[in-house]
Amino acid sequence: MTQQPATALSVLDKPAIVDDRPRFRALFCEVLRETKVAVSGDCGAYLWRLPDEKPPEADRLDEDRQPGRARVLIFGGAFGDCFPPWSVPFADATAASESAGFDIDIVPVSGRSSSEHNARTVRDKVLAAPHDDEPLILLGYSKGAVDILEALVRYPDVAARVAAVLSISGAINGSPLAARYLRLYRVLLRHRKIGACGPGDGRVLESLQPTARLKWLSANPLPRGVRYYSIVTFATGERVARMLAHTQRILSKLSPRNDGQLLAEDQLIPGGALLGFVNADHWSVAVRLEDRFPFLAHRRIGKHPFPQSVLLESTLRFVLRDLRDRAAAPSRERQP
Repeated sequence: MTQQPATALSVLDKPAIVDDRPRFRALFCEVLRETKVAVSGDCGAYLWRLPDEKPPEADRLDEDRQPGRARVLIFGGAFGDCFPPWSVPFADATAASESAGFDIDIVPVSGRSSSEHNARTVRDKVLAAPHDDEPLILLGYSKGAVDILEALVRYPDVAARVAAVLSISGAINGSPLAARYLRLYRVLLRHRKIGACGPGDGRVLESLQPTARLKWLSANPLPRGVRYYSIVTFATGERVARMLAHTQRILSKLSPRNDGQLLAEDQLIPGGALLGFVNADHWSVAVRLEDRFPFLAHRRIGKHPFPQSVLLESTLRFVLRDLRDRAAAPSRERQP
């Protein structure tokens, strides 16, 4: 699983992906060392190091601690509103990031609706955000990343307000599981209530079809004024929740690098920066379903839950610093 270099699946004529793994690793490891959250290992236990990753660079961590603020809107994935609060992404992980200067709002979306439907929710929330000098970062977990990209393309006024998009386990190219289970979902579940969530427009799995997503990416260039960042997840069997073990085995026939819901190569935004490959399944990286469903979410290894707060803080700090660096670059270039 770790012997091959990183790969990505994308349509032709899209911008290249930037490899920012060394810089992100330095920051993630620093935040992990400083955390007061119980962890089950050092940095290497949580970030995969593939053979093509370059050596770590000397990072400006002290400078990174300079005051800086940003607004962050978090959008969850498929079925994410069905079992609140346990299925809400990063619900228990925001305190450290807010202390670091991030104003975070977790936005409810229809977990069983299409990306076209949820793009309107993204638009409404973005346009309602205060107009000030703080950069606006949209974080999409799982299908939430797809909903965000849909909104950026459909609504130019949204793209004009957004500084960056951060995808964590984003279903950018969809999932082979959506094609496998679409007919079953239509027959048995499409019009039924699941947990606390209603049926929505019933088209959640249509939005996650790999064919649909790749066609959409081919036909819709992403706005250039926005910066894009991707965190990719995949895990070995002992780190995968019991409920995801079957789907992980299905996906492993296509690629061993999967998180039980998505293939690793399908999680990268074209033209964005790859921050890292995280050793976690699709649930543990962002939601705490083990608190509500301990049997279904049980994993054979790892005494402590994945440190979601560390991932959230380090990714947001990385994005904000990168935005600041890019804003300062033109002024440095003009200096004699």
